[in-house]
Amino acid sequence: MSQHSAMGDDDLIELRREIHRHPEPAGQERHTAALMAAAQLAADLQTPDGPLTTFVYAQVHREHDAVQGWVRAWPDSRYDDIRALLRAEAGSRVRFVDHHPPSVNSPEHARAGARHLDALLLHASYPFNGEDFGLFLERAPGAMFFFGVGEQGVPHDPDFVADERAIALGVEAMAGFLRARGAAL
Repeated sequence: MSQHSAMGDDDLIELRREIHRHPEPAGQERHTAALMAAAQLAADLQTPDGPLTTFVYAQVHREHDAVQGWVRAWPDSRYDDIRALLRAEAGSRVRFVDHHPPSVNSPEHARAGARHLDALLLHASYPFNGEDFGLFLERAPGAMFFFGVGEQGVPHDPDFVADERAIALGVEAMAGFLRARGAAL
């Protein structure tokens, strides 16, 4: 784990418990390795000036006589640097459109949800997974939760196949979480 780990004591205790719930033979620690990699990614994303506090994700393709694409960056301050770099390379032929903000969970809400749902906590494992939710988070603190309900693909993908039985469980879990949060206020 990074020496600048942003994981709290509760997160580390839960990680240890999760590892002990799934013991593995020496040299075959696949589940443990996946948990540690996810924990390191989460810590790196939350570490000020850490290795993943800034990044750029882009997709570019040729369309007719032009090159088109999109760029996502985090934090937003990276966009000025990217635009300056692209203008230096392509001049005035570059056109930019507004972007959606990243979805970055409120640590308080994410920790409360992870405790209630008995889940491993990843605050912002991929901050561009819910652009509309990013707009919401600019106005109010919140947290996005993922439930493993897919049998194939990912949500919003044409190949996504949801396990319909899991939807009711997800609704029940989130309703219980909201009742508990409301009672705590």
